[in-house]
Amino acid sequence: IAPYSRRGLCARCQSQPRQISMKIVALCMTLVGMLVGHNACADTAKEIATGRNLFNHGCTACHDDTGYMVKGDGPALFGIVGKPVGAVAGFNYSPALRAANQNGDMWTPGRLQDFLIAPARMYPGTTMPWSFSEAKDRKAMIAYLKSLKPLNH
Repeated sequence: IAPYSRRGLCARCQSQPRQISMKIVALCMTLVGMLVGHNACADTAKEIATGRNLFNHGCTACHDDTGYMVKGDGPALFGIVGKPVGAVAGFNYSPALRAANQNGDMWTPGRLQDFLIAPARMYPGTTMPWSFSEAKDRKAMIAYLKSLKPLNH
């Protein structure tokens, strides 16, 4: 980058200050974007950690966060986000959850949000006793469940 004169013009050619300053602006905007992105990632990591903590202090009574049916009281939740409702092999679902599967319902973040507010209201007959009244807890739980996926996805 060429030095600037006191008049704000490039001392070497008197014609590039606008191009150089636009490059500097673009660089600054890129750096700001990276910083904002970094903070968003940090918030997501914090949400995932909070969700893991919530999971470990309540959900593990019935569920496991692996792809294996370690516990029999609830389906394994590894990779559940984006999967069909009522589709974990080896678990005996309630009629409402089996019907949801037949209807093609998927465990999207939005559906999980609604389910975690009141599971039995959404799918009558479900045996899930837990609900999450706090929006921040639901958001953290969904962030954690979304993180439970194979590394190559």
